[in-house]
Amino acid sequence: MPEVHPDTFIGGFALEMLTFAIAAGGIFFAYTLYKKGLERAERDPLDEKLGGIAPILGNAYYYDAGISKLVGGPGRALASWLDRVVDNKIIDGTVNGVGSLFALMARGIQQLQDGRVRRYALGITAGVVGVLLYVVIWLGR
Repeated sequence: MPEVHPDTFIGGFALEMLTFAIAAGGIFFAYTLYKKGLERAERDPLDEKLGGIAPILGNAYYYDAGISKLVGGPGRALASWLDRVVDNKIIDGTVNGVGSLFALMARGIQQLQDGRVRRYALGITAGVVGVLLYVVIWLGR
């Protein structure tokens, strides 16, 4: 819902007076209803005047009770499933799997780069021979 922004001082003053009138009306209504006090604490005269709608209004349209049931029942079950399946298995499994893959690749590369010059020379020689064979075959076509 968009917020109301009055364009003039009079418009703003009218909104303030409307707010004041609503609040004063509520105070007046409560005073006239409860000025004698309650006969008994469990008997509210407003409940009698409102009739069947009194329990709904008295429990704030059962909004809090509905939210509590949703969060406590299906909401909690959904959150638990998301934690067990999506977070622990899918997300954590993916992250841990990628980490394990890179650790495995690092161990393989570590075997190649061990600091032995002879092995490096052999690798360079094999690479040069491979390139020369490729060039000779390509030129021979």
